[in-house]
Amino acid sequence: RVAQEPSSTEAADAMADTGGEPSPPDRAVTVDHLQAAAERLKRKQQERRRSIGSLMEPLHRWKSRTLGHLEELLKKWTRDSSRYMFSKEIMPWLDPDGNVRWSRARICMWKLTTSQRFEANMGVVILFNLIIIIWEADFRAQCHPGWTNEGTCPYEPDKIEWLYIVNWVLLVLYTIEASLHMFAHRCTYLQNKWNVLDF
Repeated sequence: RVAQEPSSTEAADAMADTGGEPSPPDRAVTVDHLQAAAERLKRKQQERRRSIGSLMEPLHRWKSRTLGHLEELLKKWTRDSSRYMFSKEIMPWLDPDGNVRWSRARICMWKLTTSQRFEANMGVVILFNLIIIIWEADFRAQCHPGWTNEGTCPYEPDKIEWLYIVNWVLLVLYTIEASLHMFAHRCTYLQNKWNVLDF
């Protein structure tokens, strides 16, 4: 048995002859192992992508359904709501014979007040006003219970200069909006429930 096994000197000589590298069969086995490991890693990555895709697919379907529903709802509101019932095809400034019966200024005000841009800008103003109302309530809450007599609290909104100015600016904006609507729509202004709510 001892005679059949190579001695350590012979093994060292064999390694020296090959430059300290494994023999060609060993290198082939090593390459095969690396290729197999790379294939396993590739399959795992593909399985991971498929599992992530299967998890995200319901989310994508829900997103597409929700966006489609919102688009249809917005179209319905734009088409059916009395707030946006006016369109370019409707021209109330014309009489049945097609003659212009309104002044140029009134026609311009009508187009302005029924435009989506005008409504969006006024919506921003209303949202800003809501923030100011919350701020006023917070200031007014500081008056209790320290100041029981009305008008003696230094945190009253009327005594805060910037808040007083902002309230006047908002009042002027709302007055201008109502005036433009009433100039353009005249008696039909109060027939719109949204306008009644604003007024």
